[in-house]
Amino acid sequence: MCRQLPDFVQGLLLRYNEYGTHLHVLGKGISLRNWVIFCAAEGALDGRRHKLREIAEVEKVSVPRVSAILKNVRNRIIGDEVGRTKLGLLRDYRAGRYSALKCYPIVNAKPVESLTRRFRIRPRCWATDRLGWDCHVSFLADGKRLQIVKSSIQGRYVIDARFMRCGICPLSKGYVVLWAKDGGSNTSNIAGYIFNRKCVRDASLLVDYNGAFWVEDRVEVFREEKRLVVYLKPAEYAKKEST
Repeated sequence: MCRQLPDFVQGLLLRYNEYGTHLHVLGKGISLRNWVIFCAAEGALDGRRHKLREIAEVEKVSVPRVSAILKNVRNRIIGDEVGRTKLGLLRDYRAGRYSALKCYPIVNAKPVESLTRRFRIRPRCWATDRLGWDCHVSFLADGKRLQIVKSSIQGRYVIDARFMRCGICPLSKGYVVLWAKDGGSNTSNIAGYIFNRKCVRDASLLVDYNGAFWVEDRVEVFREEKRLVVYLKPAEYAKKEST
């Protein structure tokens, strides 16, 4: 392996095929195919550093293309952000997080309905038993209060207009991802802002914070204050072989 690489990268190369390593590199915006190419060039696969020409023949690409892939993987895994915009880095980060979900689904997430059922006030007979969309929601992960900056949907979803009149948006086989950052002691998120006033019932709810996915652990309801506290725990992934 290349001695010029940082120790943590060499550690990843030693565990190149473990799912934890895959999650790390996917989170950096590196595809598993490109990661294997990098491992081959660094001698992680079989102890021999493969030449660019050999890799190009196997992957059926040009040698310059292999060289570009290696440079890109190296920069991303080391964290070289020179010349890259903040928006570009953010987009790449989120794309990498989505790739991680595709390769390794999360198995302990609860559906969005676990929370949104507490806000919804339709039909009217539920109004006195729900907190409403103006309810304040506090997310706590690792003892820290989080500020939700954006929400997005990942995966296949089907919207049926017949249900929209009742404030219900059926979703199948997907995730609602809440992108979070550190918040102060007065941080508060409004339910209607987070979920865009839609009840995506069957989607799994994830919170992305500090480079990791978190899921709902338990909830405390303060009805008089119209406030909800959601305690989060680390997500658990389904371990499966990469393709």
